[in-house]
Amino acid sequence: MIGILFSFRGRITRAELWIGILGWLAAITSGIFVGIAAMGLGYGAAVWIYAIFSLTGLVSLQAIGAQRAHDLGYSGWKLFGSMRVLYRRGMPGPNAYGPAPEPARVWRFLGVVVILGLAGYAAGGFGIEKFATAYCTPYISASAATKKGAEESWQQAVRSAHGEDYGINVTVGRTNVCRNGECTVKARACRRP
Repeated sequence: MIGILFSFRGRITRAELWIGILGWLAAITSGIFVGIAAMGLGYGAAVWIYAIFSLTGLVSLQAIGAQRAHDLGYSGWKLFGSMRVLYRRGMPGPNAYGPAPEPARVWRFLGVVVILGLAGYAAGGFGIEKFATAYCTPYISASAATKKGAEESWQQAVRSAHGEDYGINVTVGRTNVCRNGECTVKARACRRP
């Protein structure tokens, strides 16, 4: 199933085309936010990692488009001449590029894309937790009558316990809760690596 994302051979259905396109667009878009957050924490290499990831996605999108053109009996270069070829129904039987894709394969491919997405999400969460363990304080909470007062109290608690090295704007696991006239802020303050 991963071969669908990177192979320039074979054929795919319209559904597999759209699953691949939407999957990569979601991954590239969420990668923008992760890259911006990583740069804000001082990881300058995040831009290069994101650029490599995006180029990989663009190559994969070209492979998916070429396979879709093959399903219509065209070479992958036809994709550059007319995008309409991507929307037409494929040839029913075998052609010069291989046998017709089986319809049930769409669901397996969707499952693989969902699993890859969940794995990426889990890896991102694991990375944030590792960052928090290495560069952040334990949870600190502070309360006051107003939300602004609770925030100021939390900032003072961070500075008095850990000094000025920890940025009050770079936090992990922040919660703001106001109940019964009392607001509480709880978060881990982080220092730049």
